[in-house]
Amino acid sequence: MKLRRIAALLLGTIMVVGLAGCGGSDEGSTSGSRGSKSVKTDVIRVWTDMSQDRDLRLEQVERFNQTTGKELGIEIEYTVHGSDWHNLIRIAAQSGEAPHIYRPNGQFFSDFVSAGYFVPLSDFPELNDLVAKYEGSSPIENQKIQLGDVYTLPFSLTSYKMAINRDLFDKNGLKDLPKDWNEVREYAKIVTENGNGTEYGYGFGLQSMWTATAYMTRPSQQDVGHFGFNNETLKFQYIDFLPKFEAFAGMVTDGSIFPGYSGMDAATINAQFVDGRIAMVTCFNNDAALFSTSTSNIEIVDLPTHDGGPRKYKQFVDATNAFAIGENALENDRIKEKVAVVYEFLYSDENATELYEHSIHIPYSETAIANATKKPEGLFSDFVIPADDRVIMIPSIENMVSMEGMSFQETLLSIVAEKPTGTPKEILTELDERINAAVAKQFTPEQLEAYKPPANWDPLAK
Repeated sequence: MKLRRIAALLLGTIMVVGLAGCGGSDEGSTSGSRGSKSVKTDVIRVWTDMSQDRDLRLEQVERFNQTTGKELGIEIEYTVHGSDWHNLIRIAAQSGEAPHIYRPNGQFFSDFVSAGYFVPLSDFPELNDLVAKYEGSSPIENQKIQLGDVYTLPFSLTSYKMAINRDLFDKNGLKDLPKDWNEVREYAKIVTENGNGTEYGYGFGLQSMWTATAYMTRPSQQDVGHFGFNNETLKFQYIDFLPKFEAFAGMVTDGSIFPGYSGMDAATINAQFVDGRIAMVTCFNNDAALFSTSTSNIEIVDLPTHDGGPRKYKQFVDATNAFAIGENALENDRIKEKVAVVYEFLYSDENATELYEHSIHIPYSETAIANATKKPEGLFSDFVIPADDRVIMIPSIENMVSMEGMSFQETLLSIVAEKPTGTPKEILTELDERINAAVAKQFTPEQLEAYKPPANWDPLAK
């Protein structure tokens, strides 16, 4: 049976491959059977750091392993790693011990491609049809231009909102939502002053470096049309976020940020919000499950704008890449074919639909959303943005630029440090100058041109 037919069989079933484990050999000692022929069972290792879908993914994996996996001689070993992910996967890749399939992200994706740790999907002809489904989408077009080939595919969408504690709002007489970030500051000050050291207006944690983008710049693309690197001008323009950072710095001055934030990570701050001690936080859809455990009345609302008026742009969403294929998948033709089967299975619409129905992921695939027999529930449903009011972020070079001094994340977070090194305007201006100077040294005009928006990219709000 050719692999295309195997893939078709997989896509016709609602199954996934995966067992939790810490490692295993590529070849198992058991054998399955297909008709009268013996089938060698191989262990295909899959690693990820995405914990929010762990339980359902493992259920899908178990169903696959017990049925289709036995028939095809495939056993998936599905492992979810924690906060040590970046170091662990670098060490594994450098030592040649990385799994067959694992999740990439911006912190090491380009480095791994350059080093040959990831292999292009075009090395697997059986995946041509899967890749073709994504043709014309902005994430794929830009990945092709950057790397000459496709190494990963988007699986889900990440959307950004604000979470408020309605009980604290009502307690402090705050009936309306804040329209701009100056009002956020005003609200935060009221809650804090009335909170008697137990309740605070706003929360963020500086120990999670990624919050500089995920909770600060990315959510406000709706105001400026970019998240630092402007794909239209091919320049970094962090200064465009000045109104928001001025409000954040003002909340620090007012004492309205949950205390101890410099030494806290995002998970700790979110836990304090769930416990009812913080009135407002910026969030994304992965936070919905935790927020749903709160005994407070939590609401998910649209983010304030910079000027208090309507959004100038659609709501930006991240296309999250789920998996790439590692070099160990090329061990031999048998392993290579089975890795292709597993990869296509992990990206199947059937699995994406099930994750959507369980309020875990917003699928990138519109077909997966359309096939759902029930809609997401609870707070998660408030993160689902209609297709005509959202725009997919296009890739940026922000994680590829090497510059002297603090990184761009460290610089952004320094604005809200308890003792900042300057005003928000001064720090953002210096950052733009420094990072654009580094870009001019590292990138040719032709390389930058590859990051121009695709012709069909339309971010303006209707």
